[in-house]
Amino acid sequence: MRAPTRNRWRAAVSVAVATALAGVLPATAYAQPADDAGRSSSSVATSPQTAVPEAADTGSTDHTSMDHSAMGHAAKGSTSSGAKDADIAGAEAQILTWVTDDRILYLEEPTGAVAGPATIVLDNTRAVGMPHTVTFENLDINVYAAPGERISQEVVLPVGSFKYYCVIPGHQFAMQGTLVVTGGGTPTDTTAPTVSAALAGPQSGGNYTGPVTVTLTATDNPGGSGVASVEYSVDNGAFTAYTTPFTVSAVGAHTVRDRATDVAGNVSPVGSSTFTIANPTPTDTTPPTVTAALAGPQS
Repeated sequence: MRAPTRNRWRAAVSVAVATALAGVLPATAYAQPADDAGRSSSSVATSPQTAVPEAADTGSTDHTSMDHSAMGHAAKGSTSSGAKDADIAGAEAQILTWVTDDRILYLEEPTGAVAGPATIVLDNTRAVGMPHTVTFENLDINVYAAPGERISQEVVLPVGSFKYYCVIPGHQFAMQGTLVVTGGGTPTDTTAPTVSAALAGPQSGGNYTGPVTVTLTATDNPGGSGVASVEYSVDNGAFTAYTTPFTVSAVGAHTVRDRATDVAGNVSPVGSSTFTIANPTPTDTTPPTVTAALAGPQS
């Protein structure tokens, strides 16, 4: 008669365990709401921002209702998730993380990336009272994180050099940097930079009469990859890297050539400036002399 008693005991334990598990495990999976706040542009493909908290915070303020537009950027809808970086959508892409706290600076920030899919993450979980952003010029990337938040945005980065900063009033000058994106895809910048030359020196009659200072200025096209280098050549000599204005002082005719290269490898057409430095007109610093001759009858 002991075997039936043992079987009834095992059955009772099985029912108790099943009941306990039923009270712990959810009956249905939680589905995140769809977010249609994603934006896209011709220069970068993006997807909506997603909140990625380090841990659930049941007593925090709902920052998604804040008016972010008052700080100079559009409000983005976000959804809560318990995922870590490896669980972010598109985790096979590179993850670029900016870390902030209640100070006006980026504690950590990437300086380089590879063109293609990427996840931009702003980790502001160390902050208690200060929000921050990572906002890019010429790219549709604008990540806002309230205190305690960790926000991400999926993008596709083109090749180029792109400036970023925090748009919160008073933060921009201390919180800015440049992300250089190389390789990994077809460059989107196919336009060469331009170079202008400015000449300065004493002149007379259309010619320079003393040393001539040459200043070169190179600019890339809007949304381009940025100027990488500027070079110059004097009187058909070898091209030399330009860093500061230089002086040409020899008497005679001169030609200064210039060119610039951007980060994407586009080289500008060679420009040239011609000018002549003439012998200075002799300066007479000696006054003339005067003599007097007297004539008339004398006694």
